[in-house]
Amino acid sequence: MSSFSTFDDGTSRTLFDLLPIGISILDRDQRLVRFNPALAQIFGMTEEELNKGAYSNRTYLRSDGTEMPPEEFPSYKATHEGLPVRATVIGIKKEDGSIIWTEVCAAPLQQKQDGCVIVTKEIGDRLASMQSLRSSEQKYKNLSNQLEAIFDHIPGLVFYKDKENKFIRVNKYLAAAYQKDKKDLEGVSLYDLYPEEEARKFHQDDLAVLESGEARLNFEEHSVTAEGPRWFNTSKIPLFNDEGVIQGIIGISMDITERKKSDMLIQELIRRLEAEKDKAQQNAITDGLTGISNRRYFDETLDKELFRLKRSGSPLALILIDIDHFKKFNDRYGHVAGDDCLKLVAKTIRSNIGRAPDFAARYGGEEFAVVMPDTDIQGAMIVAERLRLAIEKLNLPHEVSITASHVTISLGVASVYPETIDSPETLVGLADEALYEAKNSGRNRAVIAADATIPKAGDLLDGSSFIRLVWHASHECGNETIDREHRKLFALSNKLLASLVSSRHGAFNLAAFTDLFDEVAGHFHDEDTILASSGYPAFEEHSRIHADLIAQTKKLAARQKEGTLSIGELFKFLANDVIAQHMFQEDRKFFSYI
Repeated sequence: MSSFSTFDDGTSRTLFDLLPIGISILDRDQRLVRFNPALAQIFGMTEEELNKGAYSNRTYLRSDGTEMPPEEFPSYKATHEGLPVRATVIGIKKEDGSIIWTEVCAAPLQQKQDGCVIVTKEIGDRLASMQSLRSSEQKYKNLSNQLEAIFDHIPGLVFYKDKENKFIRVNKYLAAAYQKDKKDLEGVSLYDLYPEEEARKFHQDDLAVLESGEARLNFEEHSVTAEGPRWFNTSKIPLFNDEGVIQGIIGISMDITERKKSDMLIQELIRRLEAEKDKAQQNAITDGLTGISNRRYFDETLDKELFRLKRSGSPLALILIDIDHFKKFNDRYGHVAGDDCLKLVAKTIRSNIGRAPDFAARYGGEEFAVVMPDTDIQGAMIVAERLRLAIEKLNLPHEVSITASHVTISLGVASVYPETIDSPETLVGLADEALYEAKNSGRNRAVIAADATIPKAGDLLDGSSFIRLVWHASHECGNETIDREHRKLFALSNKLLASLVSSRHGAFNLAAFTDLFDEVAGHFHDEDTILASSGYPAFEEHSRIHADLIAQTKKLAARQKEGTLSIGELFKFLANDVIAQHMFQEDRKFFSYI
């Protein structure tokens, strides 16, 4: 003990009590001369046990778990080789078999007597408490060379500041960070080292500790030093004099720049991986050329929607679309123009389908599909016709088309109640048959599947919820006679369809059939009369269409008498030919003339 008698015992004890890491001094024979409470906490022993040498009964391990011989102890090397030993990982095996992992630094004492100072930091779950750091400004001013040696061997930036935010003492690591001598930093404030805004931020942290009298532990700070931007894990603790008055703060900042950079790099890598993952997932369901959903997404989503709507009891509609004479377009204009055509058609389809639940997909080649949950055949036909007209309005030249001088599309429309079909292929088959019919009947048109909306099982019993044509105010042209007759056509069509479904054997109601067809003929006659005096320039062409529809009516009447007319054919004529094609398209052309 005489080797250290030149130092005030109270001063040394205060030093050891303040530091939150284990500090000890060993003589040349590796006997413990001095230690602080933090060291006892790390060893899990009382001070009395340490004084009696109980620490020598512990087993010490290398970082790989093997036993460390005494000649490898940092204290032994520092004492016998006279060189400092830094950051050695040592495991302390307790009697119960548990291991306390520590990081140990050792440095020889530069005095006549041989010995060393040891700094021990627990790097496991147990951290030495820093709550006990209480001392006065005067005691810190009288710290000896022993305190200086300890300060300088703590692996971090250590400082003691007064209440005026000026450094009283710093260690060599902090001085090196600012490329200054330790003495040059004494009496210097943060405002002398940092831009005002950054200094104010650090000062606010100091004031919070000074005003509250409570320690602030393990928080992150960012600073720009002479070595560049650095990150630190900092703890600041208030220091009190004997009267309990705060004199300043002591702080320890551990440089975590490399760890922080690693964390930032990892986060950036994670962000990039997530972005790549999202991109890959999006690419997996997106058509690379057109940017809309691909066939894979179509198949998966159609199956999911059928399952979902099977529980809700709502219909699901599908429109299959084919660009008319696209091969001829490719041959005439080249594949680059063909790709541009596909992109433009896809973009136009996507922007005209309307609702968020609906989606468009490239079905294959020049074919596209539109899936519309909660949509019956009437709603699907409205969307189909809107799509057909939108493509026509593009007026994209197609000189070799035998349908028109511009690009057109054909559409097959179907809608089902999911519980009435076994698989998605059934719905696709219906829409495909309708598309085939559209292409075979002249193209540039939308055709409803022969079975239209497949009814629910319950609907086949009473017919009250089967396919109905719904009149909206938007269908009116403003002429009282035409609007009244149009509404009557809707009512008679629904009456006929209801009678067909409610019949046990699907027999036609002759009276309803005759009433409807007579109304069609009478309406066309009245409409021709009104248009003849309206100045409508396409009157003659419109009248010819009437004549063609009346001719179709007579053919259907003949089929009815033969007993070969199906419900699907009748609904196709009413919903598609008379209403969708004629009333919703041709009739709208004369609205502005009457």
